[in-house]
Amino acid sequence: MPLHVLLVEDDPFDAELAELELRRERAERYEVRHVPGLEAALAALADARFDVVLLDLGLPDACGFEGVPRVIANAPEAAIIVLTGQDDDAVGAQAVALGAQDFLVKGVGELHRLSRAIELGIERKRRMEAVRHAGLHDPLTGLPNRALFDDRLAAAANRAARYGEGVAVAFVDLDGFKAVNDRFGHATGDEVLKAAARGMSEAVRAIDTVARLGGDEFACIYPGVADPQGARVVGKRLVLAGAEAVAALDLLGGELEVTLSVGMALYPQHTKSLGELVRLADEAMYAAKRAGGARVVVARRAPLRVPTAIEERSKAG
Repeated sequence: MPLHVLLVEDDPFDAELAELELRRERAERYEVRHVPGLEAALAALADARFDVVLLDLGLPDACGFEGVPRVIANAPEAAIIVLTGQDDDAVGAQAVALGAQDFLVKGVGELHRLSRAIELGIERKRRMEAVRHAGLHDPLTGLPNRALFDDRLAAAANRAARYGEGVAVAFVDLDGFKAVNDRFGHATGDEVLKAAARGMSEAVRAIDTVARLGGDEFACIYPGVADPQGARVVGKRLVLAGAEAVAALDLLGGELEVTLSVGMALYPQHTKSLGELVRLADEAMYAAKRAGGARVVVARRAPLRVPTAIEERSKAG
């Protein structure tokens, strides 16, 4: 299967040299698409997927290194090889610092390294993505971890504020999980966690997020869910899907039952503070556990804040 290469170069002669070099090396290995500027490149990236972008720094519609972050934002999966007319290591170092995988000086003498630079750049990109993924995902379940959950919640809230929408947050705890570890061991407990994660992931939409926060606690983000009734509906799906996935393992021999307690809070209905939103969902989850578990509790609203004496005097003045 060929590698798809986007060549962003405004000089026809330099573009032809690059394409000739790739055809000379391994014509069947590369499928090259040439565009003359940054805006054309961004349009091409929106239209198709590319494995690597060969990006000239001297484009007429981009100033210096401007193109590097813009290409990354539009094609985060693609490796970037910067092409520059300056034989200066500092230029290459700056390009790499901005997120490029390598750089080459344009000209016949350097282009013989183009194929090798592409292959190494793609490998570096894959390794970087593996490290990034490991830092943002739970190693046991593969779900987003707390750091990625916080990032996606902030993004969902920003979008909701911009478009006048809502976001529901669910906190989930597995009822009876401690007994599983105590009686069957941590290996069985891990299988229960993975099964619950799979069940919950299958019960949400593609735009939703299911995350593992640690231990047997999970959290979900539901963009567009703005009212208590909708929150209860999606929460009940979690309760049913998670418990059914665990039961299907048939590892507990009918001796123990694992269910899910779910607490829900709504942005901005309950609060516009993300910290408060998370706290309310967590408190609602513990309320569900105190009520016997295997149920959904939706937070009512954030508690009223009592003004301080200084604030009261300020209002009076």
